[in-house]
Amino acid sequence: EYLVGCTLNGSIILWECTMDFAFHTRILGHAWDVICLAKLNFNNTDKYLLSGGNFTEIKVWDIDLECIKTLTSDTGTVYVSKIITFNHDEKEYFARFSSDKTLTVWDAIDFVALFTLTGHHGDIMQNSSTYNNGKLFIISSNSDGDIFVWDFKARNMSVSISINVRAIQTID
Repeated sequence: EYLVGCTLNGSIILWECTMDFAFHTRILGHAWDVICLAKLNFNNTDKYLLSGGNFTEIKVWDIDLECIKTLTSDTGTVYVSKIITFNHDEKEYFARFSSDKTLTVWDAIDFVALFTLTGHHGDIMQNSSTYNNGKLFIISSNSDGDIFVWDFKARNMSVSISINVRAIQTID
């Protein structure tokens, strides 16, 4: 088990989760800033680490810290959000949002983009997921103070909430 951090010089740093949090290793693989990280957990086991940077790529790292895949996305700074994991059809997913005002859902087994949600007018700042009455929803917020609730199965916006604030920084 490791504590993982990212830097603005293109590296990912791992520390051991021990009493002293000793430095473990530094991974270099991005040409520019690494601004987001997410772990993919299958059956409560860390299997992959995702990292996103200041361009259109998401890197997939295996448990040996080797980059096994580079996923390219639409234009805009890429952010990797919280992992969306559920047992529907025995598949695992993750979502990424970016400064191009889109949110894309990826298959976390085959690492292919499944669909992209559009509709935000401001940069997407954060997203989350939740179940309600057995349905999965993705929730996203933007720099204009809007919160969108997306129906995962229908792949469309279910609810739009406008709040008179500059930006919603965190949702959960």
